[in-house]
Amino acid sequence: MTAIMEFFFSRLPKEEQFPLPPRQIANKVLKVLGLNYQTTEKQKHGSTLILHFAFGASAGMVYSNSLERLRLPPAFKGMIFGMWVWSASYLGWLPKTGLLRPPAQQPLRHNLLMIIAHVVWGASLGELGSVLANSRNE
Repeated sequence: MTAIMEFFFSRLPKEEQFPLPPRQIANKVLKVLGLNYQTTEKQKHGSTLILHFAFGASAGMVYSNSLERLRLPPAFKGMIFGMWVWSASYLGWLPKTGLLRPPAQQPLRHNLLMIIAHVVWGASLGELGSVLANSRNE
């Protein structure tokens, strides 16, 4: 997911190359904790990766039991879940908590980039989950 985000981010027009949502969220969290002024750029980057990875891993645990009854290919189930995560987060709890502006207030290319990244993440999650489930059953 991070590689996809970086690939498309580098292709955005220069005026839209400002921090993507994971960095914006990490910056807000650091600010709420009172750590934003004493944190180096390297620490902010690390905090962004850790928070984003931790959220993705937590969501992955929810996925493991959420769509098992659907008779669809694993990658497709994962894509559905990835879009659910994007929707619940970007249209729901992130704007409601003030951690991120809603998609209607974000550039269209940023929204598309994040949607594509969540679809890729979901497909990967679906396939990996299927491989792990099959290895447990053997």
